[in-house]
Amino acid sequence: MPHTFWNGDGGVFKVRMGPNYKKTGRKEPSIGSLFDLYTVDLVRSDARIEESANVFKVSERTEQTK
Repeated sequence: MPHTFWNGDGGVFKVRMGPNYKKTGRKEPSIGSLFDLYTVDLVRSDARIEESANVFKVSERTEQTK
């Protein structure tokens, strides 16, 4: 569907491999994603938004995890 996102494979991203990355410049595929994507809200504004809670409706469950 247009304008939708889904959980992707984190392994498509190459990450720095150490401990000598500065010397070797070695990168390898990531082992996976750190999180699953559930929802994304986007806001477009000409002005800077200082407090996102004023723009988004925050559910009670999210407020309890702060």
